[in-house]
Amino acid sequence: MQGISHDLRYAFRQLRQSPGFTAVAVLMLALGIGANTAIASAVYAILLKSLPFRDASQLVLIRETHPQAGGISASYQDFLDWKAQAKTVENLAAYSDVHHGYAQMTVSDQTQSVRAAFASSDLFPTLGIEPQLGRGFTAAEDHDRGLHVAVISHELWQSRFAGDPGAVGSTWCFPARPSELLPR
Repeated sequence: MQGISHDLRYAFRQLRQSPGFTAVAVLMLALGIGANTAIASAVYAILLKSLPFRDASQLVLIRETHPQAGGISASYQDFLDWKAQAKTVENLAAYSDVHHGYAQMTVSDQTQSVRAAFASSDLFPTLGIEPQLGRGFTAAEDHDRGLHVAVISHELWQSRFAGDPGAVGSTWCFPARPSELLPR
């Protein structure tokens, strides 16, 4: 043990005698440790951390490929066909961005841009998610284009409706033609 303490004292004396070398060495160590930590954090977040859903390891994303366009989202008709013919999966659910992920929501003559997506009635049950208030989508709304019902996030409920439970069942306007909302 005395040999280690002797070596450490010698190393610190040498580092004090050459402050330029010491600064460069400390800087290189800091950059190396910082880069290593950033990469390890990214790998954990992207590859290792489980999704926050029930049975996350059972979830898969199905996309179509096209020779000229590459990976594309499947059409709603394809989804319905897959769902009708599925024999080896427990459940299929659809999810699609609306207007590149945003829509205009009008409440009390005030318009606000909000994140928006189409979701089939099976999405929330498949992920093990239940609305805090109100209800999710019904199968009948899947076939009625689902344009009459919205599930809003807790954040939007708090910011736009001040957490008012009366927001459930209220009427808002998402001004868009049905054909613009979802390719069916």
